[in-house]
Amino acid sequence: MSRYRPPATPGSRYITAAGHARLKSELEQLWRVERPQVTAAVSAAEADPHTQAIPFDEPSPDAAPQDSHDNGAAPEENNV
Repeated sequence: MSRYRPPATPGSRYITAAGHARLKSELEQLWRVERPQVTAAVSAAEADPHTQAIPFDEPSPDAAPQDSHDNGAAPEENNV
């Protein structure tokens, strides 16, 4: 089975009034409702002294040290 799909026929590049209203409504929802909730949650987490930022390139202080060659798999035995 192939994943190839022929290109769709080009449609109109114009937006309808209903499409514009729907996009505008979604933008208003994001800016007026969801964004303030997210920024409040981030501000609260930042202000919490128990929340600690850990850089992405450093391991978590709770993480156990791992061997650089350890991938979590059981060691293979060489049966010759």
